[in-house]
Amino acid sequence: MKFHLFFKRYLAALNQYKWAGLTSFACISALTSGMTTLLPKTETNYVAHGELVYRPIVGAASPTTTPPPAQASPPSPETLMSDQLLQRTSDTLKTSELTIAPNTLRDRLKLEKDPKQENRFLIRYSDSNAQQAKLAVESFTAAVSNQSLAEKRKEVEATLKLLEQRKRLLTNDLRVAEEKLREFSRREKPAVQAAVDGSLISAITNIQQQQRQLRQQLEGTNAELNSIQSQLGMSPAQAYVASALSADSTIANSTTKLAEIESQIKLQQRELLPKHPDMLALQQQQQVLQTQLQQRIAQITGSNQNISPIQTGVLLEVSSLDKARQDLANKLVNLQTQRNRLSQELGILSRSEPALRRNYTDGTALKLELEKLTKEVARDREAFDQTEKQLAAAELKKAETRSDWVNEAPPQVKDISNQFLSRPVFWLAGGVLGVIVAGATVLLLDVLRDKLLIPEEVQAILRQQVSFLGILPQILKQAKQQIPVLIQTDSPYLEAYELLRSSLLRHSRNQSLKTVVFSSTRNGEGKTTSAYNLAIASARAGKKTLLVEANLRAASQAQTLGVAAYQGKGSGALIEGMQIDQIQPVPDVKNLFVLPSLGCTEQVTEVLESSQTQQLLKQSRDEFDFVVIDATTLRFSDALLIEPFTDGLVLITRPGYTDRNSFKLVIEKLADSDVKLLGVVMNHVTTSMKSAHLLSL
Repeated sequence: MKFHLFFKRYLAALNQYKWAGLTSFACISALTSGMTTLLPKTETNYVAHGELVYRPIVGAASPTTTPPPAQASPPSPETLMSDQLLQRTSDTLKTSELTIAPNTLRDRLKLEKDPKQENRFLIRYSDSNAQQAKLAVESFTAAVSNQSLAEKRKEVEATLKLLEQRKRLLTNDLRVAEEKLREFSRREKPAVQAAVDGSLISAITNIQQQQRQLRQQLEGTNAELNSIQSQLGMSPAQAYVASALSADSTIANSTTKLAEIESQIKLQQRELLPKHPDMLALQQQQQVLQTQLQQRIAQITGSNQNISPIQTGVLLEVSSLDKARQDLANKLVNLQTQRNRLSQELGILSRSEPALRRNYTDGTALKLELEKLTKEVARDREAFDQTEKQLAAAELKKAETRSDWVNEAPPQVKDISNQFLSRPVFWLAGGVLGVIVAGATVLLLDVLRDKLLIPEEVQAILRQQVSFLGILPQILKQAKQQIPVLIQTDSPYLEAYELLRSSLLRHSRNQSLKTVVFSSTRNGEGKTTSAYNLAIASARAGKKTLLVEANLRAASQAQTLGVAAYQGKGSGALIEGMQIDQIQPVPDVKNLFVLPSLGCTEQVTEVLESSQTQQLLKQSRDEFDFVVIDATTLRFSDALLIEPFTDGLVLITRPGYTDRNSFKLVIEKLADSDVKLLGVVMNHVTTSMKSAHLLSL
C-alpha cells in the first residue's frame, strides 16, 4: 500500500478508535504527572547563546571613494571584546535598568569563531537570571552592529557632502551656459535661421539667375540700339530732340503725353516705391518731355536757350523728320531708356550678391557658434544630471546602509542545571510518550480488528475485476425512525443515491438494468438503508419503482415509509408466499411502491424458491421501471436464491464494520461463481463529499 493510502487509512483508524487512543494518552499523561511530583528541586543556571555573522556589503564604489575589497576578513574575537564595545554594552543595559560593569561582562561573556564557518561568531553569556542573560547578549550584538553601522554611515555622509558641493558648482556653470545660449539665440536668431533654412542660398541663386537674364536682355537692347543709331545716323540724345522737333505743331501732343506720364506716376505710386525702376523710368520720361516742351516753346516763342553749337546744328539737321524716321527716333529713345533701366537693375543685383554672400558666411559661423554653446549646455546638463543621480544613489545608500554584522536569530536561553530531571522535561516526555502509545494503540486495534476503513482499500481488493460503484454518505437517523430514509425532497443526500443509480446503469452487464438485489457480508453494514434510499431516489427521478423486502428472517421495516406491514399469519406464509397484490404505494413518495416482508418465516427457502416468488419477480419486471430487492446477508443463501431471477447483486460494505478477510473471500468466491455481481458500494462514509468522484470510476 502506498504511503498516502496508508496515512489515509491510519487517519480513518484514528477516527474509528479515537476513544481508545485518548484513554491511552490520558493514562500515560497522568502517570507522568504523578512521577514529576517526586522530583527534587534543583538550582538553575542559564546560558544565553547568540550568533553574530560578519557579512560586509561588497558593491560599486562611490565616485569619491576607492573600491572596497572583494571580501574583507572578519575581525578577531579580541577586537570585538574591546573596552569601547563593552562600555557601550554596559550603557545599553543601563537603559533597561540593568547594571553590569564592563569587567563583569568580560568575565561572563565568551566569544569564539564557529569552526565550521569562519565569519560566524558564537556568543555565550551565563547568568542566574534567564532574562538578564538574554538581555546581555542582545545588548552586546546591538553594540557591535551599531558601531559598524555608525562607521559606514560616516563614509556615506562624507560622499554626500562632496556630491552636494559638486552639484552647487555645476548648477552655477549650467546657469551661466544657459544664459549665454539664450542671449546668443535672441541676438543672432534671424541670421542663424536664414543660414539653417537655406533662404540665403536661394536668394543668391535667384540673384545670379536674374543677372544672367538682365545681361542677355541688355545685350539684345544694345544690339537693337546700335542698329537704329546706324539707320538714323544720330545718337539717342539727338533722337530725343529730333522727335520733339519733328512735330512742329505738336506742342499739344507733347502736353498730352506729359499728362499721361503724370497720370501713370500717380497710379504707380499706390503700388510701387519711388525708387522702383518703373517709377524712375516714368520720372525720366517726364523730365525729357518737359525739356523738349520747353525747347519747343522756346523755339516757337523765340526765347533764348542755352544750347551748344553742336546741338544747334543737329536740331537744324533733324528738324524735319518723316513719319518713319520719327518712329525710329522714338524707338531709339525707348531703347535707350530700357538700356538705362537694365543697367541700373544689373548694378543693383551686382551690389546685392556680395552682401548676401557675406551674410551666408556670417550665418554659418553663427550656426557653428550656436552648436558650440548648445553642446556646452548639454555637457553641463549631463554632468549636473549625473551628479544628481549619484547624489540620489548616495541618499538611498545612506537609507539602506546596514551593519556588516548580522544577528540571524534571537538569543536562545538554556537551563544548564540538571535539565533531564526538571518537571517540564518530564511533562514533555510524558506527552510524547502518550502520543506514541495512543498512536500505537490505534494501530494495534486496527491490525487486530482488520476492518475496511477507506474506499481505496475496497478498490484495491476488487482489482478491477468487480466494479466499485461508489460510496454513500453517513445519514443521521431522525427521532422515531428505525432506519434513516430520505423522505424529504430537499435532502442533500439524494444526490449521492442518484449518482449510485447512474453508476449502476453504467456498470451493468445488460443494456437494461431493472431488478437488483442488495446484500452484505454481515448485519449492520447498511444494505437496508441503501436499498430504501436508492428506491426513493429512483422514484424521485420519475421511475416507477418497487421496493421488495425479501429479508424473511427479520420483521418488516415498511412502516418507516408509512406503509402497513404484512398482516398474514406466519404459519400460512408458505401457502400465501409473496404476491403481487400485496404491493402498496408509499403515500409520501410518488412512483414508489413497497412489497412488505412476510415477517419471520420458518420456511424461507421454500418461499423464495416458490413459483409465486418467481412469478412475482417476472411481473414486477414488466410492470415497474426499477425493482430494488432488500435481501438477507450472505451469511444465508437467500440473496443467492433470488439473484438468478434478477439483473445482478450489489454488495454493501461499511467502514469499521466489514471484515477485510471475509470481504476478500466473498469477492473471490462470487467472482468464480455464476453470480452476476454488479459491484460493491461503501456505505456510511463520513467524508463522502470529498470522495464523490469515486462514483464515476
